[in-house]
Amino acid sequence: MNRFCSACGFALVENARFCIRCGTPVSADRFAYTGPAGEDAGSVITAESLFNITKQELSDLFSYNRLGREFTGDISIIRDRVRRTVRGTPSETLDGIAESHMAGVRQRLSQIDDSVNDRNWDNVADFLKNGLPAAIVSYFYNPLLASEVKSIMDLLKELSKKGWDKTSFLGKAAVPSAKFEDVYTLRYITSNIRF
Repeated sequence: MNRFCSACGFALVENARFCIRCGTPVSADRFAYTGPAGEDAGSVITAESLFNITKQELSDLFSYNRLGREFTGDISIIRDRVRRTVRGTPSETLDGIAESHMAGVRQRLSQIDDSVNDRNWDNVADFLKNGLPAAIVSYFYNPLLASEVKSIMDLLKELSKKGWDKTSFLGKAAVPSAKFEDVYTLRYITSNIRF
């Protein structure tokens, strides 16, 4: 049976105690992640690729056309699936992946302020699509990030209450309907998400 590093997916030599590519200690009970049923039997999902797959899954789930249908607010099933999949991976590896993604989340978050204008709204919409899913998956990898993710959700909830309507965007006669969909999405997610 081929063995693969649980952190980077590199093929391990027989009786290896560490991955020669990334240095991660080899766990006797979990060598690698295999793809979901129906995928190529030889495919391997690393902790990093699982992070990116789950982040994209959440980003897609947080879209306007999936609210109230596929996304009703409860993402505990996704959380539990991710945590089951990475069980046995060294916590240092998971913490490192979570922290590297949280650095990007914090940078995106720093671009958001309390203003009700187009530039700020573009930053909020970008954060909703990219930053929030990364923050949530980081929390799945490292539960110690719970308070930081809660603070992010509280900030987004406060922003969702602002008057993001066509009269609030300076100099605009009308706001594209897509912007109203984004506003609704932000309000729905911050009011309904449970994890």
